[in-house]
Amino acid sequence: MFKPNATLPPNVEVQTLYDRQTIDGATTSLQFFQPNPTGKETDNFYLNNPLTGDKYQVLLGFGLEFMAQTIKSSANVDPVAIINNLKDAVVKISTNGGRDIALLTPLSQYMNFQQTKVVIAESFSAQEDKTIQATLESAKPRKLDNLFYFDKNERWKFEVKFATGTFPAAADFTDGRLGIEAVVKLASMDDAQLGEYKRRSLQVLGGHAYTR
Repeated sequence: MFKPNATLPPNVEVQTLYDRQTIDGATTSLQFFQPNPTGKETDNFYLNNPLTGDKYQVLLGFGLEFMAQTIKSSANVDPVAIINNLKDAVVKISTNGGRDIALLTPLSQYMNFQQTKVVIAESFSAQEDKTIQATLESAKPRKLDNLFYFDKNERWKFEVKFATGTFPAAADFTDGRLGIEAVVKLASMDDAQLGEYKRRSLQVLGGHAYTR
């Protein structure tokens, strides 16, 4: 389903950026790579949106990870409900203030739900409930089917939208941070490099090589 990228033209700079957003209680969406990030290095790695520099930004691929690999049940934390809410979410990448949709796809295409492990441990005490522990396996960033790029100095939106945004409060999740990490891989190109990359993409991907 995911086709290979064409070979990049010479002297193209490739950068990998990340942004982490915390889930705190009822959450209908998470907004990644917002303008003027204020977080620490442990929260994000990018300078601004739009990105600096007078070049096109070709989206080579992206990945999404749940920030806590293991989720243990507690009074207000239900691991099964959290995973089901994640699996029901969608990823949306858009431009032009959200009016032009570049990508809209289930989150399950980019998170490794197939390898999720759930362990239920019965308590020896009649006063304690059974413990549920869910482990989410990591997934590598995936390439896009088609070539897509952001115009020079263009602002873009990267969102995860939840159909059912019922999550624990951040204060109730004590085993790490409850949230999602988004990673994007971008190639910065000038006009000549983008023209050459389009030509190469047509050879690799066929007549519908790019959506822009």
